[in-house]
Parts: sequence; structure tokens; C-alpha cells
Amino acid sequence: MQTTQAYQIVLTNLPMELASQVVIANLWNTISDSVGKELNVYVTATITEGTYACGKNRNCITPVESTIMIETIRNPAFYTEEDNYERALLRIIDQLRKVLDEPFLSLHIYEVNFIYLEPRTE
Repeated sequence: MQTTQAYQIVLTNLPMELASQVVIANLWNTISDSVGKELNVYVTATITEGTYACGKNRNCITPVESTIMIETIRNPAFYTEEDNYERALLRIIDQLRKVLDEPFLSLHIYEVNFIYLEPRTE
């Protein structure tokens, strides 16, 4: 078991036509591939749709909004240097926000225990 970083990106206030995990996954793949070719760091992610309850008094378009959550974990077996991974991730996030017309975004960084298992081959 190794300690590494997990990153959770939460996007809210997205245009309705872009607030789907399939659309975001396709954008993520395109941007991540481009950044990966440049920096030699490929950032994979899990993307899920959710609901953001933000009440009436907080800059929300409606009290309940669609949310996209993107999660990625730096695999220390592939990326030993945290700085390179974060540089690639931040570049992907920046480009994604531009394409999505600058939605609200929060980035949460956690230390996690990590075990990586490759598929068994016989």
C-alpha cells in the first residue's frame, strides 16, 4: 500500500447541453490526450453526474443544479512525481473550464492509501 493524492473536481453552473457525464468524458479524453502528448502524463478520470443543492441565497441559477464530479488518483506506479501530475491535471482543468464557458469549479485534494492491481494473466 502506498500513499498518494486523490483529486475531486466539482463543476456546477454548467450549460444544460454540456451537463452530462458523456459530454464531459469526451471533452476530458480529448483534452487529456492533448496534454498527455505534450507533458507525457496521462490523467484518467471517473466522471459522475450529481445534484448540487445550494439554496436560494448563493449565486445559483436555481436552488438545485446539475453537478459533474470528476475524480482521479495519481498512480505512484506510473507517476512518481506529484508536481508533474498536478501540472498536467491543472492544465486539463483550465482547458476544460474554457470549453465549458467558465463554470463554478472546486478542486479537492486528498491523501489516500492506494493499492494498484493489474489484471491477472494466465
